[in-house]
Amino acid sequence: MAAGLTAVPVRSEDVQGPGQGVCERLQQMGDGDLRVLEAHDVAAGVAPSFYGENEGLRMPAHCLLRGSFGERKGVGGRIYETRFELRMPAAWNGRFLFEGGGNMDGVDWPAHGTLFGRLSPSALERGYAVVRSNGGHVSPGNNSADGTWAVDQQARIDYGYVALDRVAIAAKRIVAAYYGKPAAHSYFVGCSNGGRQAMLVTQKFPSYFDGVVAGNAAFNLIRIAPRFSWATAQLTRISKPGVGAFSQGDMDLVAKGAVKQCDRLDGLADGLIQDVAACRFDPVVLQCKGAKTASCLAAPQVVTLKRLMTGPLDPQGKPYYARLPYDSTPPGWDGVKQADPAAPSLFMDTMRYFASTPPNPTLDARDVHFPGVFKSLESARELVDAEGTMLNSFAPHGKLIIYHGTSDYALSTFELTGWYDRLAKDTGGRTQDWARLFLVPGMMHCGGGKATDEFDPLSAIQDWVEEGRAPDRIIATGKELPGISRPLCPWPKVARYRGGDPKSAESFECS
Repeated sequence: MAAGLTAVPVRSEDVQGPGQGVCERLQQMGDGDLRVLEAHDVAAGVAPSFYGENEGLRMPAHCLLRGSFGERKGVGGRIYETRFELRMPAAWNGRFLFEGGGNMDGVDWPAHGTLFGRLSPSALERGYAVVRSNGGHVSPGNNSADGTWAVDQQARIDYGYVALDRVAIAAKRIVAAYYGKPAAHSYFVGCSNGGRQAMLVTQKFPSYFDGVVAGNAAFNLIRIAPRFSWATAQLTRISKPGVGAFSQGDMDLVAKGAVKQCDRLDGLADGLIQDVAACRFDPVVLQCKGAKTASCLAAPQVVTLKRLMTGPLDPQGKPYYARLPYDSTPPGWDGVKQADPAAPSLFMDTMRYFASTPPNPTLDARDVHFPGVFKSLESARELVDAEGTMLNSFAPHGKLIIYHGTSDYALSTFELTGWYDRLAKDTGGRTQDWARLFLVPGMMHCGGGKATDEFDPLSAIQDWVEEGRAPDRIIATGKELPGISRPLCPWPKVARYRGGDPKSAESFECS
């Protein structure tokens, strides 16, 4: 138990398990700085829409509890607290799931277990008890991109990892009280910031979860933010009023050029680049011979694009952050109309309020210089980043599935593959016995893109934890590729065509 955490009292005479009036009696469980804000039964039906992710989502009958930790007045008189939502289905399968948040949190996320709409049916509908947290602070207007809260020291710590600790322990105790017994297995799933949280719990709280799923993890957020801020400054240099730096057509040219060169590396020309590590596309082949037209890129665009995909370099020419792969989904640098390097944005707010010590609210993207920028980042990295590779307390009992879309132009695929390769050295080898990384060709951040981006990592991790069936391949489909299925393969393997129906995953082997 974390130091200073007030235990939730579990009294068998008060709570024996689900039944008439039991959910409401959970309101009596508050103690110390834990408050139960509400607890009541919810009938089966359709979930309310939230951020567009719950459209048409079915809910089983369940007990809904909302709670809060540590309400206090912080820097500037702002009120801070760690809030959470816990949903416990009447038809419980004996499992507990913590779903991570997104962006910079500050939002009362609904606890259904959907991985931002990617899991169907949801974990709640499958019978899991599901909890979710706001990350230790409340942002105005449910704006998860707001970073102004990070001027407060305790809020930084809570967002980094303490909120995860407190909510996980409290939620497990409440689950045990409600059902009269603890969960048989505990899981954590998350994507983006939730993916960072998923990786982080294996590193800071190795005994809390049996199985963890981390998707498109912003696991080194404090290095991502300056790289992306730097990219904004690069785009500003060539952006023209009303036109921008690149059009969508320009970015489509880049994706088509990469596919033309690298598609067949896996043995089949199907529009997907399975082997992104082997792809060495150079956009100079798209440079106009004369004036700029719709079928080519201007010389400044080629230079800038290569800079963006490589990232900032140190004086010896080595990247501060791994390169981005060229892929089948167009790079995410289009639509920059009159780029404003001083405007609020997720990554600039991360730089201004969280990464910079002390906070620098007036920071302009053009002021993000390398290598000097890193001098102000070290203390924040210790709080929030999940780059640890010594997991020898988690590995003996836990299982970890990581997935990442190779067309995520905020987070580099090769940062993650580099981390995974270091994991084997620092945690005694045999990494595939307990941790596997799956790359999703063409998928953008947590989903979308020309990709087979629909798959079920929750079933995969459950089977691995409870049945010992390691995921040698995960079958995936996608709305953008109707009728097509592909295997997602554990890194460093890639899906290669071996003959047969080119639309079927069965025609591919992981090798």
